[in-house]
Amino acid sequence: MTGDEKSSSLRIDIPNVATFEFSAPDELIQWNRAEYENWKWIQTGSPFTREIWSAHENFFTGLNSHANEWKQYLQSEQGQYVDSAKRGITNSFNAFLGAGKILWRDSPSAAFIGELRGKFGDVVASGAYSFLVNRDRDIGGFPSASYFEGMVQGFL
Repeated sequence: MTGDEKSSSLRIDIPNVATFEFSAPDELIQWNRAEYENWKWIQTGSPFTREIWSAHENFFTGLNSHANEWKQYLQSEQGQYVDSAKRGITNSFNAFLGAGKILWRDSPSAAFIGELRGKFGDVVASGAYSFLVNRDRDIGGFPSASYFEGMVQGFL
């Protein structure tokens, strides 16, 4: 791989989560736009999904900004800044996807959410999404996994 090819591609490895590869900034920008469109429905959910949608918007906005910087620096041959833009992209992926704050459309959890959405609609799917990303966090007002387990046991 030449130096130019290395500058124009990006591989992000998030241990125990996924690997993302982009051959150029425009590919990342396109991926980001598709992710944004894929998750817009989450806004129709409950108050618990406001925080999730906000996290999605922060991820999309930050990623778009870093991707555009990457593209600009490549085009203007300012190679010294390309690595900085790529670090910003990698940090965004780790902060949001690596930390489990949001899902991405190709994740196994997203496939599950998609099935629920198809069968039961946006509100049920957003509730499941909210539970999946918040189940291990102590956020005020969100019931613990044990609470939901108790509810299910009560139905049985």
